[in-house]
Amino acid sequence: MGLAASHQGTIDLLITDVMLPTLNGDELYRQLRGLYPQARVLYIAAYVDSEHVGPDVTPILAKPFTLQRLLQQVRAILTAVV
Repeated sequence: MGLAASHQGTIDLLITDVMLPTLNGDELYRQLRGLYPQARVLYIAAYVDSEHVGPDVTPILAKPFTLQRLLQQVRAILTAVV
């Protein structure tokens, strides 16, 4: 979070793994939203089950993925009306 907290501009999208060494991706996203309320999230995961990760239906990109698939997901998230 140190890098995000020192960032001078806006952060529109966080791309994070579901499982991180010290916290999970959802906890990281909640912390980021405290600083950047407009930020959206794309989770990536090696194992994806039928349940969503975040407080709403959140996109999860299963590993391995192609660059094209990543770009499609990013575009869909950033152009979606919230």
